[in-house]
Amino acid sequence: MAAAKKTKPTVKKSTAVSAVAKVALSAEREQQLAKWQQQQEADEVVLKDWGRQLAVTQKKVRSLNKQYRDLLYGFLQDAYAVYKEAAAHELADDFFAAVRGQLQKSNIKIQSNTPDAALVVRLIFGADASNKSVSVGAG
Repeated sequence: MAAAKKTKPTVKKSTAVSAVAKVALSAEREQQLAKWQQQQEADEVVLKDWGRQLAVTQKKVRSLNKQYRDLLYGFLQDAYAVYKEAAAHELADDFFAAVRGQLQKSNIKIQSNTPDAALVVRLIFGADASNKSVSVGAG
């Protein structure tokens, strides 16, 4: 016997979009809705203002950081110029010995094998400078 082929019944989909009828609100509910919408708009204004204020502050901080970096690199260039001049001079050993003495006098820890450039960086930044920043600045 031949097997009967099963077919699924087809369901016609309606192509018409049913429109949602607007529900009439009572006068009291209309007032509540209007009040709620006003509050939402007021809240949106406050949120946008806070965002604007933070954007302005962010811009100021970025500008300040750029100014700091520019000043810092300028000061480092000044210090490097002194280092290069001193290192090339016949008084270099005396100068760097005096720098070592000043660092020890200021209770800033250094090692006996600390390079001269690192001594200058340590002298400028003091005890608060990390060893990594001193070695990067002196490198």
